[in-house]
Amino acid sequence: MRKLMYLFSCVAALTLSPVAGSAEAADLKVGVVVTQNLLGGATAGQQAFDKLKGKKELAQEKLDKRTEELKEMEADLQKRAMVLSVEERKKAAEDFDKRQREGQRLKEDLERDLKREEAELMGGVNRFLSRIIIEYGEANGYDLVLDAQAAVYFSETMDITEAVVERANAEWKK
Repeated sequence: MRKLMYLFSCVAALTLSPVAGSAEAADLKVGVVVTQNLLGGATAGQQAFDKLKGKKELAQEKLDKRTEELKEMEADLQKRAMVLSVEERKKAAEDFDKRQREGQRLKEDLERDLKREEAELMGGVNRFLSRIIIEYGEANGYDLVLDAQAAVYFSETMDITEAVVERANAEWKK
C-alpha cells in the first residue's frame, strides 16, 4: 500500500510541478482514490482482511492456550513447592522456564508468519487494485489519478473510488 501511495505521490509531484504549463494544467483530468475505502469496498480487499483476521484469531487461540498451560503449570508448581525436594523444585523451575521460552518463540514465530502472510496478501491486492486503477484511468481519459492522502484538498467530483471499486469487484469475479 505504501508503494501505491508513493507512486501516486511521485506522479502527482511530477505532473503538477511548475514545469507543466498553466494552460496544460487547466486541461488535466484528475481523479482521486480513497485507498481505505477502496480496500474496504473491494471484494479483493475484504477477502484479504477476512483471511488475515481468521489467521490472527487462530494464532491468538494458540497463544491463549499456551498462556493457560503456563498459568496452570505455575499454579501447580507453587502448590507442590513445599513437598518437592530442592532438586525436584529446581528441575520443575527449569522445565517451567523452558516452556516459557518456547511460548515466547511461538509468539514470535506466529507474529513473523502473520506479517509475512499480510505482506503477501496485501501485496497481491495492491497490485490488482493498481492495475484496475490504471485501466480505469486510461479507459476514462484521466491524465492523473492520485491517492487522497497525497492531496491536501480535492473536490468530491474528482473521487473515483466507487467506480474503481465496482470495476475491481467485476474483475475479481472473473
